[in-house]
Amino acid sequence: MNSKSTKSKAILANLIAPGIGQLAQRRWLSGSLYLLASLLGLAWLIYVFVKIMIQTWQNAMDGAPLEYSMTEFFIPIIAIILIWIISYIDIFIFAPKNDSLEKHEEEPANDKKS
Repeated sequence: MNSKSTKSKAILANLIAPGIGQLAQRRWLSGSLYLLASLLGLAWLIYVFVKIMIQTWQNAMDGAPLEYSMTEFFIPIIAIILIWIISYIDIFIFAPKNDSLEKHEEEPANDKKS
């Protein structure tokens, strides 16, 4: 497999979620860390969203003015985007190192005849 096809497969796989591209390159530790970081960012985003919705509901029931901070909502989104960007940078930086390993795996073993 050449480096362009490996890199393009990793880039396309990384569209699914950060870390999937690294897993496609068989870089298990970094792929798992990026995937875990993105899942934690998604959980943080859901937590903030639910918190804002509960506050909005309580303010609506109390007749209070609806006030919420949108910056609290955008911080997890920015964190997820940064994780994604760093994941893509990681694919471009470390892909050539893995290609040499793949070429070594693809070479046929020389059988010695006795």
